[in-house]
Amino acid sequence: MLDVLTLNKRHFLYLSDSTLSSKLKQEIAKRLLQFPAAYKDFPCLKIMLAAEAQPGWSSMLTRIIFTLSAQMEYAALTYQDAAKTIIHVKKLPVKTVALHTGSSKIQKESTLSALTTIKTQTLIQKKTSASLRLNWAKLRTEAIEEGKKSSDNNPFGMDNKFYLENIAPKLQEQKNSDKNAKLFPSPEYEDLILLMNVLKEKGAKPLFVIIPMNGRWSDYTGFPRTERQACYQRLAQMIRAEDFQLSDFTAHENDDYYLRDPWHLAWKGWVDVDEALEQFYRE
Repeated sequence: MLDVLTLNKRHFLYLSDSTLSSKLKQEIAKRLLQFPAAYKDFPCLKIMLAAEAQPGWSSMLTRIIFTLSAQMEYAALTYQDAAKTIIHVKKLPVKTVALHTGSSKIQKESTLSALTTIKTQTLIQKKTSASLRLNWAKLRTEAIEEGKKSSDNNPFGMDNKFYLENIAPKLQEQKNSDKNAKLFPSPEYEDLILLMNVLKEKGAKPLFVIIPMNGRWSDYTGFPRTERQACYQRLAQMIRAEDFQLSDFTAHENDDYYLRDPWHLAWKGWVDVDEALEQFYRE
């Protein structure tokens, strides 16, 4: 999940992106201004967003006046973000870094060197032959075994720790608590349209991934199945209408070892998504 520092850095970058149309930048600025908590500690960002949302001579003058201050605020964000990243990476166990690179040699390197190696290996792996591809069947079997051990204390297939800490204490209260839930209309569909418009203007060719809700938990809370299915279908139609590639995993709502909680992937779910990502990357 992106933190506020990273998000606000990206907001500044979009404001200075000359490759995006003025109309699209105006629409994005109006949407971002609806989240005051995100920029409450960044006054220049708010001023620049407001100026972008209302084009005209007054806004142009505002941008000129506050450009230097905005650049300083962005520089401060960049420094804070980099510092947090370095601190976080240094706390990672060396074996964890090595695991994600697939090379035991990295265990002998510093953490920062390992990050460079990861990037290098990624470029090399893209050019390797099919013989070096991952054994997805084996990984899926291993994921299932791990899932069995990690989700055996509840009927919803959730991670044991998550269930004990977040679900079990209020289990009875949540029964049928979502029976009136609605996923449409929602401004987030418009957000998806904005995102796709940005991708089109930038010439990007992404892979969209739709993951399911936890079907057993959703049924327990009374979240209408028809509402869930309508949401999945609406998202898929919107993405395909713009000719973007899509991997749709929503048929796995009730699969064992697919989600670690009501919404997030785990174990077998990650293997499926990673396989789709690798295939897309190689193509």
